[in-house]
Parts: sequence; C-alpha cells; structure tokens
Amino acid sequence: MPTPRFVTNTQFGAPGVYVRERATPVAVSGLATNVIGVAGTCTRGPATTPTRVSSFGEFLEIFGGRDYGVTGDPVRSEVWRALVAKSFGPLVISRVVAATGSATAERDFSDGVPTAIINIAATSPGAWGNGITATIADASDGNANHFNLAVSWNGTTQTYKNLDTTAGNNNLLAVIGAFDSNPSNLVVVTKIADGRPVNITDQALDDTAGADGTLADSDFTATDGPLDTLANHRDSVTGLPLKAVFVAGRSTSAVKSTLNTLAAASNDRVFLACPDNETTSKTAAITEVQGFTRDDRLVYCFNHTRILDPETAELMWVEPHGWLASILSQRDDDVHPGDADNAAFLAAVTELAHPALTVGDYDSFTEQGIAALERTPDGVVFVDAPSTAQEQLADGQPVSLEVWNGWSLRTRRIVRDAFGLLNDAPREELDDFLATAFPEDNAENADAEIA
Repeated sequence: MPTPRFVTNTQFGAPGVYVRERATPVAVSGLATNVIGVAGTCTRGPATTPTRVSSFGEFLEIFGGRDYGVTGDPVRSEVWRALVAKSFGPLVISRVVAATGSATAERDFSDGVPTAIINIAATSPGAWGNGITATIADASDGNANHFNLAVSWNGTTQTYKNLDTTAGNNNLLAVIGAFDSNPSNLVVVTKIADGRPVNITDQALDDTAGADGTLADSDFTATDGPLDTLANHRDSVTGLPLKAVFVAGRSTSAVKSTLNTLAAASNDRVFLACPDNETTSKTAAITEVQGFTRDDRLVYCFNHTRILDPETAELMWVEPHGWLASILSQRDDDVHPGDADNAAFLAAVTELAHPALTVGDYDSFTEQGIAALERTPDGVVFVDAPSTAQEQLADGQPVSLEVWNGWSLRTRRIVRDAFGLLNDAPREELDDFLATAFPEDNAENADAEIA
C-alpha cells in the first residue's frame, strides 16, 4: 500500500499518494469567534483596559494611527505596526502606558475675571495630547450664556454644541458623553465653577504637558496589567475566550517569561512570542526556546519581516507573530498556519530577515516547536510544525504515537481520508498502515486514536 507524501505547494515528485492541505479561500474579515488580544503601545486610547475593535478603521478611531502627525515622526504605535497590512477579525486591544513619567495634557479655561470655569484634558496619558487644540465659540442656539466647543487633533475635529455651565446647570456629560462609553473622544471636560468661559481659538492644552514616560517591562507584565488582563479576558460580544494573545513591539526576556507562565496556566487560548528583533540568529532563537517550560499554548515565531510603511513608503521591520495571529483570526482550529493557501495573508511581506536559511535549519526549528517563516514557490508561509514527522511517515519510517498526537486534527483526518476513503481501502489495509506507521507497542492506542 502506498504511503502518503504531504506537500504544502504544487511541486510533486515521484508517483504515489499525495496529500495537500488546502484551506478555504482567504476571508475578507476574520471569524467572529476568533478574537485576537494585543498588548502594546498606541498613539492614544484607553490605558490597560481591554477594548474591543471590530475593524482597523475602528482601531484608528479609538487608538490613533502610526504617529502624532508630525512630518518625519517615527512609529509611535507598535500595535499599529503589528496590525498594518494584515487581515484581522475582531481585536481586543490593551494599550500599554508607562507608569513612570507619563502625563496627561490639560488646561483650565476661564471667564473674563478670570475664574477657571472648565478644565479640558486629553482622554488618556501621552505626548499625543500636546497636539490637541480647543476652540470655544458662540453657541449655535444663540444663548449668550452657552457655548460651542470644538477640539481638534491630527486632522480630527469633534464639536459639541450649546454647552451650559452657568449656575445650577451642567450638561457637559450629557452632550459630550463619558469616555468609558465613548472611547473615541479626544477630551474630558469638567466643570470647575459657574459661568461661561470666554471665546478662544485653537488653544493648546498646555497647563500640564502630555508625556509618554519611560516604558519598563513591568508596564507589560504587572499583575492586572495589560498581559495579565488579556490572559483571562473573554470577548464581550461572543462571551468566548480570546483565540490568541501577543505583545506588539516588546519581546524582552521578561515579557516572554511572563507569556510562558501565562501559557502554562491557560487552557483556552494560545500565546505568541518572537525574538527580540530581526538580528536574532537561528541559534539564539533555539537556545531561547530551550529555556522555556514547553507548553503547546506558547508558540514561538521566527524570522522578522519587512513590509512597506503605507504612510512613508519606506520599508520597516515587523515582528513575525503578528502574521500568525492574523492567520489564526481567519481560520478554524484544525487548519495549519503553514498551509500554502495561507500565503495570501502574508502577501505584503517583501523581505525576510534570514533569507538564507536551509532545509536543515527549518528542520531544527520544527524539532524545537518553532514556527518559522519561509519563502516558497507559493509565497511566504510558516513552516508546518509536523512536517518532519510527515516526512518520516512518507519515507515509511515508524512514527510514535506522541508525534501523531502532535499533528493537528485536520492532518489526522487527512491521513484517515487518504487511506480509508480516497483509496476506498478495506479495514485490514488501514490496519496494515497502522502497523507500519506506528511502533508495535503503540499500535493499539494509535488504532483507537485514528478510529
């Protein structure tokens, strides 16, 4: 009876039975149940609080984009970098803010006396708030005691009409809304005293300057911090656990140690990690993974990518685990991220950090459970982790039950189909296959596993 040859592209060799894992076409948006959690810096937005966004556009509205809108500005949002040029479904974002040195931009606005009447503050900490300007003007309803407020930031203007802070009145919350329920708001406005602030145009919030502060590992890893919160978060719409969790833009030893700990304690989501940067070698990555407590809920991804920055038209490095998160958001549990059809999700990749990796290198990654990116005739894909075991089976070598259990459910089903359905093989031939594929001491268990 022929043994199957597993392929991830269209390059067929000697005659025989070939099994290609073919996924469904690329989805326009991710599966509603495959919600991904991301912790990292953002231009603005709610700090630490897990916030659901259903699209990249909604992410931009709440958390801002690449930078502060200043010409030549570097990337300020690592979450933006991780999401750009990828397909995602719903996301839960946990913005990381420095505990040391961060500050919120704010300013009091006074009447003619002058007495401070209202305080306007950015909705969240960060230097982004220094770009906010406020304009107070005559009210649309014609009442001289009322006023309109327009706040602008980075090309966005939000206008609130007919505000009333006179004696016995305060409609600020009713008109502007609470930040908790309106996370795209730029400012929080608080009444200080009765009266009406004087008209003013394009005034910066400069009583206190906004500041980003200095990030530390603890800003990511603290108890009840961004990572800890995502580790237990359930989607507010479906009620289901997050599909996967990763940190954007910070892959230090401390962050990965926390991911390892959270993965070991989890039974309902996976955690994604990657090297510190694009210069990390194959040997260094393998050494790092060997120091982890091995757990199937922690996936280490290798080979940073370069893509075109859509705003500067320059190439930028992007971490690999965001690509895996994108695939996981689009696919069912039993579809391999290494499937050639998933290359469409990585079409934006122009360069891999380590293009000269050999087949032996990728075999080493597979042995260590590392998901590594490789350029194939079909495009850039993740090397399928079970590939070495599949090659053993194709060569007629015994494969242990432990290895079989490491394959995805879909791979096991394909093996069953290849030998039990596609060839219309009788039961005794399937038994012969089992006896060949598995060591004799595992044959009984393996038979039960396949049946």
